Amino acid sequence: MGEQQQLVQTNLDRLADRLPPWARGVRAWPVRRVVAAAAIVVLVAVLAVSCLGGSDGRADVPVMSDGAGVGVSGVRAPSDATGGTLRVVAAEVDSLDPQRSYQPGVWNLMRLYTRTLVTYSTEPGRTGDLVPDLATDLGQTVELGISWCL
Repeated sequence: MGEQQQLVQTNLDRLADRLPPWARGVRAWPVRRVVAAAAIVVLVAVLAVSCLGGSDGRADVPVMSDGAGVGVSGVRAPSDATGGTLRVVAAEVDSLDPQRSYQPGVWNLMRLYTRTLVTYSTEPGRTGDLVPDLATDLGQTVELGISWCL
């Protein structure tokens, strides 16, 4: 063995002495013991996830399966109150300026404080449809779709 290899082996032996006794024999564990430990971890994970659902085995959160708004059944917390402070928890925001933002999540946030000529519907199940906001109607394309007239 070369001098460099002996130095590496000595360092490894020193590090192995610092490990707790139960971790020193990890390399010697039989394959059956490793497979059994992995099976137990998977079983615990499956049981934990299966206990997260609501009553009757259904999930309490809407799941998108057929398009926009499919899991939405109405307004979550309707209110007639006016004024006050609106606090929103959101992911990273590139800009709150409607002319500079390019993230769809931010566009949805901006619907709370901006107005546009047309927007997406807020009606449950129809959130993919364009509807007039400040415009009186959706308008029409002219000149083979080159221009848009309201």
